[in-house]
Amino acid sequence: MKQRILSVLLMLSILVLCLPAMATDVSAYTGDLVLMLTNDLHSNLGPSKIMDDNGKTVVIGGAARLAAALTQERNKAEGKVLTLDGGDYSQGTPYQDGYQQGWELLGMAALGVDYVTLGNHEFDVGDQAIENSYVNARSNAEKYGVNNPLPQPIISNIFIKYDENGNVIEYTDASIVPDDLGANAFASGEFAETGAVNYVVTEVNDIKVGLFGLIGASAYGYCKNSDLTRLECVPVANTYAKFLKEEKGCDIVICISHCGNSEDKAIAEGSEGYLDVIQSAHSHTLYTEPITVNGVIITSAGCYAQRLGVLSLKKGNSGWEWVKDETRVINLTDTYVHNADADTPEAKAYAKLDALVKQFDAELTADNGYFSKLGLQGINGNTVLLNVPQAMPYVQKVDGKAYGYTYVQSPLTAFIGDSFNYAGDSDVSFFFGGYVRSSVFEGEFTVSDAFNIQSTGESAIDRSAGSSLIVAPLSGLQLKGICIFDAMCSRVAADGAILYGGAGTLHTAGMRYGYTITDGKLGCDTDSIEIFSKEKQVWEPLNPDKAYLCSFTFESSQNLVSYMPKLVEVPFAPYDEATGTYAAVPADNTSEEYYAFWAPYAKGVGVLKGTETELKSWTAMYYYAQTMDGQMSDMYLPENVIQTRYPATK
Repeated sequence: MKQRILSVLLMLSILVLCLPAMATDVSAYTGDLVLMLTNDLHSNLGPSKIMDDNGKTVVIGGAARLAAALTQERNKAEGKVLTLDGGDYSQGTPYQDGYQQGWELLGMAALGVDYVTLGNHEFDVGDQAIENSYVNARSNAEKYGVNNPLPQPIISNIFIKYDENGNVIEYTDASIVPDDLGANAFASGEFAETGAVNYVVTEVNDIKVGLFGLIGASAYGYCKNSDLTRLECVPVANTYAKFLKEEKGCDIVICISHCGNSEDKAIAEGSEGYLDVIQSAHSHTLYTEPITVNGVIITSAGCYAQRLGVLSLKKGNSGWEWVKDETRVINLTDTYVHNADADTPEAKAYAKLDALVKQFDAELTADNGYFSKLGLQGINGNTVLLNVPQAMPYVQKVDGKAYGYTYVQSPLTAFIGDSFNYAGDSDVSFFFGGYVRSSVFEGEFTVSDAFNIQSTGESAIDRSAGSSLIVAPLSGLQLKGICIFDAMCSRVAADGAILYGGAGTLHTAGMRYGYTITDGKLGCDTDSIEIFSKEKQVWEPLNPDKAYLCSFTFESSQNLVSYMPKLVEVPFAPYDEATGTYAAVPADNTSEEYYAFWAPYAKGVGVLKGTETELKSWTAMYYYAQTMDGQMSDMYLPENVIQTRYPATK
């Protein structure tokens, strides 16, 4: 059973999203090799939002703007360009509903991406889905008018797990054989039609370039629905880099890495002198200029198709060097929006991608499309639900420094929790901080904004995009475990003055407790836990034997099923107050039986009672927003938020 709690480190690295990246213009590239870089696109085929330093909303990015920028920069570096993507191109917006139809791959093909590696989110709905996405992208290319080849997947350290008799294959460093595709899970065997390769050797501007691709321990650790074997990155990187330099005669070796900051630095530190460049993905980090570790250049372009990374390289006396001013990160601002009738290469590229994305939009809103299946006929991603007078960020900043998620209840976490309780008609709701994927931005709050906030996860019913919202009775004892886990996964800053949340922080609504700080660690005063009685409109002490109706994401169940018995010695399962017993939940949280067990708790529940329609965590926000007459309630101004954690008095 795989556990899927995101690390605090990962989420801290995501905090760079709102930082501006400045770029100077370049008339012509002097570098010998120019890499155009994207990573962690997360299905952001359309524009997305960021906050400026004053909390104001800025619309940025998207495939059409990226196409215009790529066209412009390629024209300045003709014959010198490779375009690479670092993975996690799926999961994050409603467009992820077309993942297995190849939508994101077709978008990257239309953008002219040459090579890609896999990120953890490509595995969200299983290994088979990766092959499906490639097979269907090839078959759908003509339908969507995409003539470019798909980006070539390069996967060097994901191996087939079982032999023909079902026995687990034992791999060692000697198993790393670059010219042997037999162990590559996406080049041979069950998922061979993906068409992956172990490595690539290509020539650009008379430079022989070698590339390989890695997924890190942290990233693959989140792939709960994958059943393959990942080999450690450092020995794989050293084997491939040496092979490409010595046996293939490459002038430069590039690793497309979906490992994250810390693992990429470890790969560089362990390099034996053959590796030149790491394109870093997974941490969502925005490098305004590269770093060099042990002679290896590392860079990353942020995330969400908001920026284009450019790494201009020139061979120097001591190896490859990046060219200052030409190496930069380009903000995809309104500068890259073009009129459809403009007769320029950039405008034509923009129009082509814009038309492709509009085809996807039409399918999402069709009578049998994603929104209609959820009972949301007549809406699209741009449908406005609310006006938001003040931004509601999902990270905590103090004096400009980002610490992580808030630990105390923020306007955003209160809004999400109250949405769950409203839509589920429940007493208590809870959700992981690590599964809050976006902020509520000032201005228009749209259907896409609601989806993006809760984009992680899948349906327990049909594995469609967006987590099911489970509505089920839990005991007071189980809720005690929730509070203990929440405090355990949250943090105290070194100075002891700032509390902040992590990916495992469990935000709640309808439940509160007092926290303690001992030896710099947060704890829960379990005697202080209270539940808000909607009937009496008062806070009442938690009754460990009482059943409380709770709303939580399906992914929360997948995580807590393994932790709850360790916290309070009872399972994470629906509770029957009359008998004092818990339902028998299948042990394997990735099995079809597990999904089928929880599916009835998400269908026709809460506001959808009497229907067969699924309630999702993001549609809960949609339904709750409908109650506010077009304006975000003053309840979610910072000074009005009801706190769910407070200093314990004893």
